[in-house]
Amino acid sequence: MGFCSESLIPVKNDEGKCGFMNRWTKNIDIDFQWKEASMFSEGLAAVQSFENKKLGYINKQGEVVIPFAWKKARDFQNGLALVTRSKKFLWWDKWVYINKKGEIVKELTIGKEKDPYFMRNARRLDNGHYLVAHYGGKRVTEYDKKGRIVWEAPIPGGAHSVARLKNGHTVVAV
Repeated sequence: MGFCSESLIPVKNDEGKCGFMNRWTKNIDIDFQWKEASMFSEGLAAVQSFENKKLGYINKQGEVVIPFAWKKARDFQNGLALVTRSKKFLWWDKWVYINKKGEIVKELTIGKEKDPYFMRNARRLDNGHYLVAHYGGKRVTEYDKKGRIVWEAPIPGGAHSVARLKNGHTVVAV
């Protein structure tokens, strides 16, 4: 959604393996060895293992610093990353925040238990609230730290992604 300030970007070769290319020198700085890879955030990137098909995190030297234990893994933001062992985006699945050591620091409780609407995207806001795109529920919801609804807006067709802009407005991709 924004300008990429990281020097290493994920690339995929003809064999379907991901590595990281230095965007300035065009050299492959981290060899092709992952099934999938995300952008680096706060010095770490989520990568998927071919062996167990789970996600872990590597540093900019390509070293695994958080083991492959997660089915879904988000970027680090303010020192924490949102991860789950479930392969679905359902709020009744156990979502947790991990720190850069891979330690679980907080369990995330959002919305109603057994909410039938799966989410496509969730972001932790600077104020500690969570902004969630509920695709199946065709809505965007902001939750407070305790999982209570702060506000909600219907999104015809369903929200794929949501982000809070610096000016306080919310942008939604449908």
